[in-house]
Amino acid sequence: VMAARFSEGYALLVYPPWRVELSLPLLAVVVLLAFVIMHASMRLASHAIALPGRVRMFKRERRQQTGRRAMLDGALSFAAARFEEAEKLSACALDAGEEPELNALIAARSADALGALARRDAYLGRVGKSIQDYPGAEFRPLQETNPEQT
Repeated sequence: VMAARFSEGYALLVYPPWRVELSLPLLAVVVLLAFVIMHASMRLASHAIALPGRVRMFKRERRQQTGRRAMLDGALSFAAARFEEAEKLSACALDAGEEPELNALIAARSADALGALARRDAYLGRVGKSIQDYPGAEFRPLQETNPEQT
């Protein structure tokens, strides 16, 4: 500030037919303000360009959290023998892509416990498996299919 007060220099800007004469301290302030404005506008533009990617990432993380929560709640419901709830939550987690084989197996076992054998086979089919792939899982035999409960 003291240097600006005693500065006797000036800058002459000419662009025919105009001519502008500025003191050096004023020119320094104008250049500094121009830099700050350009920097802020460039940062704003870069954030605006990156926004769609950030939104996609946020939605993907939200979907993963929802799927993970549904998977854990489905496993808990299955362990507590609440098979309807376990099937619903495991199917939701399966749709979210969270541990597909585990959720398909829990949903299939829940549907099997409810007697919905067609749904059981559909869940296993979504991950390319069948009841023969799980010999110790104690599924109901295939001949017990009841079309009214599917």
